[in-house]
Amino acid sequence: MGSGWDAEFSTGIASVDEEHKQLFRDVGDLALCLLEGISGKQLQARLKILGEQLREHMNSEEEMMFEVGCLSEVMIEHAKDHQLFLHHLYEACKEEMTLDELRVFLRYMNFWMRFHVLTIDKPVCFQILAIQEGVSPRDAYLQSAHVAEQAMPVLQAGMHKTYADLYDSQLRVVRQNSRLRETQHNLLQTNQELEDRVALRTRELTDANRKLRDDYETLQRLNQQLENTQGQLLQSDKMAAIGQLAAGVAHEINNPIGFVNANLSTLKSYIATLLELISTYEQVADELPPAVQQRLLQYRESIELDYVRQDVIELLAESADGLDRVKQIVQDLKDFARAGEAVWQEADLLKGLDSTLNVVWNELKYKAKVHKEYSELPLVRCVPAQINQVFMNILVNAAHAIDKMGDIWLTTGRDGEWVWVQIRDNGKGMSEAVRMRIFEPFFTTKPVGQGTGLGLSLAYGILKKHKGRIEVSSEEGVGTCFTLFLPIAGPDS
Repeated sequence: MGSGWDAEFSTGIASVDEEHKQLFRDVGDLALCLLEGISGKQLQARLKILGEQLREHMNSEEEMMFEVGCLSEVMIEHAKDHQLFLHHLYEACKEEMTLDELRVFLRYMNFWMRFHVLTIDKPVCFQILAIQEGVSPRDAYLQSAHVAEQAMPVLQAGMHKTYADLYDSQLRVVRQNSRLRETQHNLLQTNQELEDRVALRTRELTDANRKLRDDYETLQRLNQQLENTQGQLLQSDKMAAIGQLAAGVAHEINNPIGFVNANLSTLKSYIATLLELISTYEQVADELPPAVQQRLLQYRESIELDYVRQDVIELLAESADGLDRVKQIVQDLKDFARAGEAVWQEADLLKGLDSTLNVVWNELKYKAKVHKEYSELPLVRCVPAQINQVFMNILVNAAHAIDKMGDIWLTTGRDGEWVWVQIRDNGKGMSEAVRMRIFEPFFTTKPVGQGTGLGLSLAYGILKKHKGRIEVSSEEGVGTCFTLFLPIAGPDS
């Protein structure tokens, strides 16, 4: 079977034969271009153009079959063979092929065109012509069988040539595979030697990296412990200094308060005596000469004696109340001054909360209104000064979270063998990312110089030491709520 058009491919329909001749010429031109050294990309571009020509030719044939009324199964088989070849053609155009691959594809294309024309197109054209002459589609199909049979000798001869080409190709592939296997064997040996050297070096590097990582982790732990210890020492020193100052201030204030209180008590006694004397004078005023009575009356009215008599008692009462408040603040300072004492005892948490409020009141009074919602609590075994320090840290943070005047709620309660204290504010709140980190040492959202990041970390440590816990909920723009839980019987229960 030759490589070009000859009479054996004639279908009997001139238009179809002309299209077949053009396709054979185009395929021959492609083969010639391949021999002349055309690049793979250029040849693939021409294959795409040929593919469009083939599609138009196939559509034309299928329209002709439909118009004359060929059997549906004949049209389906004809179309399937077209689509299968077009699929192979388009796949060949997708990725750049080597020249050897293109040669194989052109041989396949050349054989397919001959096979298709002889065994499919010629029988179909026979059926079209028979139907046009009045033969039924079914009879035309049956009569066309001899057309395909006549093509068998030609196809067999072509297959011999194709198989010969295939043998040559396979022989080249076998030889190439043999050389490839030898190359692969050498490459495997080289790779194995390289892998052995790499594995040895990798083990050495892994061991060195592991030791370095262990040393680094140890150093990190030591640094973290050092930072925590330094932070706790700084906080302890600060609290000790505050305690010394508070103790000194309390001691210095107690002295003048003592004599002021004693003097106030004596003054109250003196004033009571003077008021009794004035009452006695008022009782005997009628026995005095009229001129003296008039003079006393004028003086009494000028000094507003009745108002002074009532106001002096109220002033003495207010002064006594003020002294009591100062004494209470001094007592709270003295209690707070013992923050460094780790003395476990049964403590009244409500009293400690109020004492802490007095100590930090200057931080709170311009920022928030404090609402107390206390429930009666049993005495709790703890280190009171340390629990007061927790209250102080959270209350100060609540004040700092409020930009303008806001509210702070203090609520207490009991749950079985536990007591809880809740401190809630309506400040700016925290994001979830910040909330997850607030107990980390040295973490702070305050500007540099305005916070150490140790307050909540120490509070967490104190609660952990007491076998208690802290729960935190917060919402940006709404506020934050800290709930402290402590076992009533202490950590050893």
